[in-house]
Amino acid sequence: MRLVKFCFFFLAALLVFSVSTPAEADAENLPTVNTRGACLNTNEFVGLIMHESQRLKNGDNMRLIADIPNEPEAREAIAKSGYVLLDEERNELDDYLNFLLEVKK
Repeated sequence: MRLVKFCFFFLAALLVFSVSTPAEADAENLPTVNTRGACLNTNEFVGLIMHESQRLKNGDNMRLIADIPNEPEAREAIAKSGYVLLDEERNELDDYLNFLLEVKK
């Protein structure tokens, strides 16, 4: 009987956690283009951004992560893609930029 109770409460706890966490996780679970470590030109950046955003709708958000030395190409690619730059986070310690973009189709 103890084993049955344990299994029941264990499964109930799993159900509660599996239902409650996805909504919280979706807040930061954005589609991401991570180009760290790659030396890309502007057209390659644009291609990656457009590929990742194919399944997104107008108004959805996505992230672009790029190394600081690639900042000019990344900014030019954002401008070429026509997406809105909502936020930018610079991490000097790890040498990368984190852009938050809004998809415009």
